[in-house]
Amino acid sequence: MSVFHTFYLSSNIKSNFDQLKKKVIEFIPKIPLDIAKGRAQVYENNNDVLRIWCEYFSLSIKIGGQSVKNKSEEYGIDFHYQFWFDIYTESPRWLEEILMFIGKIMLSFDGDCILESNGEQLLLIRKDNNIVVDGKKLYGAQKFPFESLGLKYKESNLESV
Repeated sequence: MSVFHTFYLSSNIKSNFDQLKKKVIEFIPKIPLDIAKGRAQVYENNNDVLRIWCEYFSLSIKIGGQSVKNKSEEYGIDFHYQFWFDIYTESPRWLEEILMFIGKIMLSFDGDCILESNGEQLLLIRKDNNIVVDGKKLYGAQKFPFESLGLKYKESNLESV
């Protein structure tokens, strides 16, 4: 079963994708040498996309595009970037690592954003500088570790957003 998360960001740096990519490269968990085995962590970096990996997930970040436009219309937010996390579920702590990474991005860049699981379940939204999370999306299987964000948030049911 494939598990992925998508994070959409509206940011005041919409004209400077290079600045965002630099921070992503800085914040991504570093790969131990025994796991990397000589493989480069950044495997694509151009004007439209950044592809990078770590032991918890691979990440593709792109500016604009149809999916960004569709999510912008769905949420009424002018998103600029899509972060696509392809999760390595066999890696322990993958969820905490994704949330820590997203928390760092949210601290570094202003703007509204959302995090969805498998492209459909809204887990987090920041709108007007207020962060709301919904930990019920795991159906009680485990507590969602939103404290890993390192940010203040409010828990609520995001079905109505």
